[in-house]
Amino acid sequence: MRINTEPKLNFEDVLLQPKRSTLSSRRDVDMTRKFTFRNSGKVMDFLPIFASNMDGVGTFSMAKEMQKHKMMTVITKTTTPEQWQAAAGTGLGKHEESFRNVPRCQDDYC
Repeated sequence: MRINTEPKLNFEDVLLQPKRSTLSSRRDVDMTRKFTFRNSGKVMDFLPIFASNMDGVGTFSMAKEMQKHKMMTVITKTTTPEQWQAAAGTGLGKHEESFRNVPRCQDDYC
């Protein structure tokens, strides 16, 4: 048996201090990040916060609202290909071409 003698820290041992900043307001903070996808080479610039795909949350209307703030939405698995086509047709986002080739359901798991 190996005994680990390294000190352990908890919240009482850690002090977070704000750093000086030249920003005049919290509104000036930019939390977006650039993500480059390895296989496609596409680059997306967004805030890495995702709305869950729970029923009633992962909807296209939620996606449109979250998109205004550069956030993402995980669409529910019960969404039909026709609903995807309709959403892409209404301009769900600036990457509309991504939704044009939505595959049709091939089995009962869609």
